[in-house]
Amino acid sequence: MSDNEKKTSLAGQLGGRADKSDDAADKLQGLAKAGSKDKDAKPGLGAAAAALGSAVTAAALSDADKQALTEKITAIQQQFAELPGRVKLTALSESLGTLETRIKGLPGAIAEARGRGYPYREYLENKVQVFGTQWDEIKTAIREWMQSEAAGLEAQLGEVEPLLHRLNPAQLTSAQQGVVAQIESRLKTLDAHVKAAEDRIRGLFDSLQREVGQAQSQVEEIKRFLERKDGASFPFLAGETVFRADEAEWVNGNDNPDGFLFLTNQRVIFEQHEKTGKKLGLFGGKQVHQLLWEVPLNQVEGGQAENKGVFGGKDMVHLKLTPAASQGSITAEVKGGVDCKVWVAELGRMIRGEIGAATVHDPELAERLRNAPTDCPTCGAVLPRAVAGQNSMTCQYCSTVVRL
Repeated sequence: MSDNEKKTSLAGQLGGRADKSDDAADKLQGLAKAGSKDKDAKPGLGAAAAALGSAVTAAALSDADKQALTEKITAIQQQFAELPGRVKLTALSESLGTLETRIKGLPGAIAEARGRGYPYREYLENKVQVFGTQWDEIKTAIREWMQSEAAGLEAQLGEVEPLLHRLNPAQLTSAQQGVVAQIESRLKTLDAHVKAAEDRIRGLFDSLQREVGQAQSQVEEIKRFLERKDGASFPFLAGETVFRADEAEWVNGNDNPDGFLFLTNQRVIFEQHEKTGKKLGLFGGKQVHQLLWEVPLNQVEGGQAENKGVFGGKDMVHLKLTPAASQGSITAEVKGGVDCKVWVAELGRMIRGEIGAATVHDPELAERLRNAPTDCPTCGAVLPRAVAGQNSMTCQYCSTVVRL
């Protein structure tokens, strides 16, 4: 082969390399062609062209481009390491397992609360029954759909995997940039498909999951009520059951003590439960645990809710009392995320006997409360309001006992 033919062949090989820039290829091809036309060209021209090609390839990416490419390759490798679990919808499987565990655990938790003397919120048993029915209806279909979706996603992942073998962090070239761009596009599409599959399947049980979570929160709230009841510093009356026991602050215009506000089927009670006399609010002090006041439910006319403070962040409960009470009104701030409107509404239901009748399965009691006499049959005075848990009323004027 003549020198000119060798030069032409070498230029063609250099021009076909995938890792050099187009400008470099054009220059090399032009140089080779010039050498082939020049019969007096020196034999070392081909070697010079090869050296120039190597130099151009090494300089194809700037240091900044190389750094960016390295970071992209690392990110791709990390993302790919997480994909096998994602395409198998592992997170959804875990959510389903947790949901099933919660549904199965609720009956026992509710039974425990009943055994500790909490007769209210009977809807919890009804909820649990509905949860079980709904879960039995959808769990098989969900798992079959998950298997189908996962199979399709794993097939897409298999199409991406060969491209990863073309990644070479040791060769940071424009060719590698092309491979990275291709993989990023594929992974973006696969990620979108995974999220869409998760959304479709989650839509089948999302509502049930929310309802079960709410029921579980209600049971946990009842446990807190019972713990405060069991730790109370005062005795409860015969037939008295605790409906609520919330963190609260009695707003008395003086020291505003913290503690618990109890709502039972017979009384509203405030128990101080705090450490007083702390220096700088942190050190020392004395633990105080005592009953501060109690009001029979038949001396409570009702309540008023008020959202007070910056952005209405304080939930205030104003109790309006009857003339028979020792004071006209009491104000407390309920805390711990309790909505004052809910508290006041439940107070009203308890006063009317609606909560006791609904949750202790005694519709006859509710009827007796609705039909309870309002006037004393002996002296004609107004009788105190009858509340759930009462079997009789006593006239405060003539001491006549009226059976309900």
